[in-house]
Amino acid sequence: MAFVAMAVCMASACAQSPGPVAAPPASTSPAETAAAATFAGRWAYAQSCGWQHSAELELKTTAEGIRGTWSDGTRVRGEAGELSGEYRDGKMFLRFCRDDVAENDPEACPDFRAENAYAVREAGNLIWYRASGADSYRRYLEMHPVIAGQDIPKDDHCPEED
Repeated sequence: MAFVAMAVCMASACAQSPGPVAAPPASTSPAETAAAATFAGRWAYAQSCGWQHSAELELKTTAEGIRGTWSDGTRVRGEAGELSGEYRDGKMFLRFCRDDVAENDPEACPDFRAENAYAVREAGNLIWYRASGADSYRRYLEMHPVIAGQDIPKDDHCPEED
């Protein structure tokens, strides 16, 4: 039920801005540092029909790259955890771990899985791509910045079978 409450909150005016962002890693070039900083913040996706899919990423720059939290689910169930990211080749490559699994599970936080996603910035939004097969990625979600006092734009394009 906490996931449902979070999804309702993130899509409404109760969403907060991400707050201060830590300094980026010193080992990157100024251009890479500036590009990586554009990923920092809270990003959300909300579907208004079908399974009412919702997702949120909160990204912060750290000395190690990007760190943050994630949640992804539907009106029926969802998952959440932490993430770690590295900016390279114009993309933020992401690794995830889950909060809701047994301690010795290989996906349990704080043990991050192999890179299986990346994000890019496009027209003010964040586009999340997920691994599809061994060597390719598929566009997954177009996420919008979470801005205090503003609703998240809803995706009303749902497959007919939903």
